Amino acid sequence: MFKYIGMYEEAMVFEEKRMALDPDYHLQSMAFLLKLMGRQEEAFNYYLKVYEKDTSNFSYRIQLAEAYSYLNQWESAESYYEQGSAQMATIDKDIFKTRSSFYFRYGYVLWKLGKKEKATEMFDKHIKIVQTQIDNGSEYRGHIYDLAASYAFIGEKQKAIELLDKIPFWFVTYGLIRFDPMFDQIRDDPAFQKIIQKQTDELMAARETLQLEAYSDDINRVLNR
Repeated sequence: MFKYIGMYEEAMVFEEKRMALDPDYHLQSMAFLLKLMGRQEEAFNYYLKVYEKDTSNFSYRIQLAEAYSYLNQWESAESYYEQGSAQMATIDKDIFKTRSSFYFRYGYVLWKLGKKEKATEMFDKHIKIVQTQIDNGSEYRGHIYDLAASYAFIGEKQKAIELLDKIPFWFVTYGLIRFDPMFDQIRDDPAFQKIIQKQTDELMAARETLQLEAYSDDINRVLNR
């Protein structure tokens, strides 16, 4: 529960207890929590362990690729994304209804490596796929967040802001938006900062509903991290 309302230190206590009971089963959950906390080097070590458990798993492979990108290890990230791209022909395409982030995250790595033409192809493909899902009635918040990320990175600021403004508080949005490099170009924009404040206000309202006043010191620490 704590993870979903941004109380990451409390969530860590819970995850550590779960890891003590069954370390292999909870590797991915621990990795994601560390990622939300901005502790990317530690998160990477867990994502690596997850991948090593099943090196044929597409999702594990691209999670590791993204973890490399958060450490600015672009060549390693590209290598795993390339492997994921080759694997696409052998897996169920329905996975991309929820894992379409593959395209824009891969595009970001390619852009960093100076491969801008191929990167642009990835962003275009991502926008087309996700926009189709939304047009077909998808209300999955991840789609909206990811589409906003693509637009923000390619310079379509207004489209990114409008999409983000549609998303009510969601623990993934609140966790990632604070450091996701896809939003670096608009991070200082007043409209973007307004959305951050909106997310924070909705977060606080969620905590009040759960009567978490006893954790006010921790709440302030998380919000001001």
